[in-house]
Amino acid sequence: MARYGGSLYKIHDGVEGPRALEAEIIALGRGIGSVTVNIFLRVLREVWEKARPYPHEFVVLAARNLGIIRGDVEGDALQQLEEFWAKNRVPNKSFMNFESALLRLGRDFCRKRKCLKCMVRYYCDIRFGVA
Repeated sequence: MARYGGSLYKIHDGVEGPRALEAEIIALGRGIGSVTVNIFLRVLREVWEKARPYPHEFVVLAARNLGIIRGDVEGDALQQLEEFWAKNRVPNKSFMNFESALLRLGRDFCRKRKCLKCMVRYYCDIRFGVA
């Protein structure tokens, strides 16, 4: 309260870029870690220009398996995801919806190697758990 008067916008406006915004939010107090900040900024991505958290490891895992992110292509994972979304936008859905779906896919199927139960296995570059 003393630093920002209770305004999250003052935090956003007072930093230079995305990484500084993440650090400033983490510094607000105990119990605010990188996962919390990632979720918070993912939701605000379309509101705050500096809300650009790196995609969670499960998002990257699912996106790599689906061929959305390629290691041999220049650019970071977020940039590749945004480029893919721009070309394949789904009506009435946002980038946040896309990222959240990849997160659940990566968490619930990819990391557990549940390829045979996965609903998008036929689009996956790692067919049925075999690279």
